[in-house]
Amino acid sequence: MSGRVKPQGGVDVKYSPNADNAIDFAVNPDFSQVESDTAQISANERFALFFPEKRPFFLEGVDLFQTPIQAVYTRTITSPKWGGRITGKDAGIRYTALVAEDAGGGSAILPGPNGSSLAEQDFGSTVFLARMKRDIGLSFVSVLVTDRENRDGEGHSRVVGPDFQWRLSSANVLTGQLLFSETRTPNRPVQTDEWNGQRVRGRAAQTQWQHSTTHVDWSGLYKDFTSGFRSDAGFVPQVGYRELSGFGAWTFRPKRIISQQRSALDLDYQADQSGAIITRSVQPNVFFQTRLSGYVRLAYIDDQTRAGDRVIGRRQVNYFARFSPSRRVTSIGIDGTFGEDIDFTNARPAHGATISFNATIHPSDHLELALLQNQRSLDVDTAVSRGVRLLTERVARVRGTYTFTPRMFARVIGQYVSTARDPSLFVSRVDRQSGTFSGSALFAYKINWQSVMFVGYGDERETADARRLQPSERQLFVKLSYAFQR
Repeated sequence: MSGRVKPQGGVDVKYSPNADNAIDFAVNPDFSQVESDTAQISANERFALFFPEKRPFFLEGVDLFQTPIQAVYTRTITSPKWGGRITGKDAGIRYTALVAEDAGGGSAILPGPNGSSLAEQDFGSTVFLARMKRDIGLSFVSVLVTDRENRDGEGHSRVVGPDFQWRLSSANVLTGQLLFSETRTPNRPVQTDEWNGQRVRGRAAQTQWQHSTTHVDWSGLYKDFTSGFRSDAGFVPQVGYRELSGFGAWTFRPKRIISQQRSALDLDYQADQSGAIITRSVQPNVFFQTRLSGYVRLAYIDDQTRAGDRVIGRRQVNYFARFSPSRRVTSIGIDGTFGEDIDFTNARPAHGATISFNATIHPSDHLELALLQNQRSLDVDTAVSRGVRLLTERVARVRGTYTFTPRMFARVIGQYVSTARDPSLFVSRVDRQSGTFSGSALFAYKINWQSVMFVGYGDERETADARRLQPSERQLFVKLSYAFQR
């Protein structure tokens, strides 16, 4: 670990010849320090976690990359050296194309039917993403192409296919997407058995019918992902399965304390390509919209899910509530789940609870504080005791923003993640305790309508001996995003 401060700089230049078209070019467009990720509870999760894109360069025209199957996930470009993109509209066709040189780093997702794993991505690549979308009245058709060419002959991942949305009426919408992939994995079996230079091909299909009226809405969804499908430029952590899911809901609108009440039943069934169950879930739930801009949701979950070679049942209660009490306390919310659970790491039944609390407070007209506290705990039964604590993970985050003028603000973020485990209850070796801290300070000045200069400092720390945090990386950065308009 090193406590040295690493200086970084970057520039993003945008040119808009007219209102419908924009051209971007950036050197070191990794503006991730501008807004750090909000940490998520990761303990006892089967699949890789999704983090939204926050880097300004990659957010241009981001809606055009949103398709039913998430075959584009720009966060896979972990350390971009440079990038260029064009976004526009011509002759009724909207389009965007992006090319970027990625220096590598981070982790690549290795998908499977019942879970995903990660492999270290210590090689560079060139990424190309493009989509064209043609509107036909209120409906549309489009085509998507992605290509990730790894450097030094370390393989590639190519995906192509159409998608559509057909509005049959004001109440009925049919959407679908079909993708084909061709992949040659890196030849690095030391990192993972899957990376042996093999060639794999696959298909991913998804279709959904949605019906919505004033009082009744329902939806049916079908997915079919073959085992060989890969989208290394996207976020597809699960393959080799078929899924059929849907819901039906009825809504009415009282006129007193509750302004809307919605009762629903959600159903989901997943099986692998051989027909073996992955998960089966039945979830009745009720939703209320109340005074103080309040939203309350209660759900009962009855499911069976595979863990290892076992299918384990669990029954849980899920809750969600959010309100806006006043001008100073603009948002306060709590959500969580408790009841029976599954210890996926060790493939056995468990009990646990997850709780998340968040609030947004404005002590003054210029200062905003965003607070977050999440916790997950999991208990298991042993041969001698019941309800023994297996693990506890906590996430605490404070984000303060002071706005001096509409053009200038300063922001400070502090975030701490800690996990405590009982190693004697795990089948494989784990640390008894681990933790990370990330802090950042940022000053931003808006030069013109879409040009911003950022100056900031970031500090990353992690536990070295389960007792105290040691510096792992510190950065001082200057970023400039400048826009020209004809």
